[in-house]
Amino acid sequence: MRRLGGTTALLVMMTSLLGVTLLGTQPAMADTTVNSVFPTDDTFANRDWCDFKVQVHIVGVFRGTDFFDNSGSKYKTILTAGGGGRYTWYVTAHGTTLTMQMQSFMDVIYYNPDGSFNRQSIHGLDLKFTVPGSGIVLQAVGTVSTDENGDITFEAGPNDELSGDFTEFCAALS
Repeated sequence: MRRLGGTTALLVMMTSLLGVTLLGTQPAMADTTVNSVFPTDDTFANRDWCDFKVQVHIVGVFRGTDFFDNSGSKYKTILTAGGGGRYTWYVTAHGTTLTMQMQSFMDVIYYNPDGSFNRQSIHGLDLKFTVPGSGIVLQAVGTVSTDENGDITFEAGPNDELSGDFTEFCAALS
């Protein structure tokens, strides 16, 4: 079974950390939703995409909506880019920086009745980096669903990340 990797794994990691943070909150009133806006300013090195280190900087805000059932237990979280401000990715290597703004993803995380992680589904435009005159050099579009172990259970749409096709992306940063 294939597992998520690269940037999508980063989103899984970010949303898992967010989920862990939010799991510590007290249950809301029964059958309610709670909306929150989260600022982010994260920088990390990625060594999975290319044969060289790529510096990734994500800055901006994203929105999280938690859904609670009739007992007041959280059963779903939906994360989207934006939330009233920009959400931008910068990737840099060898003095070249590629920028991507406001990708229109929707990340849906489902929880078990005990509050533990159940499954995840990422929809929309997760990644899209372009180079003027060259066009798209990396994209992840469509839907990717995983089970509680991170194994892919469904995928649809062109997704360079899942296919492992980073050739044009790495060439643009060389």
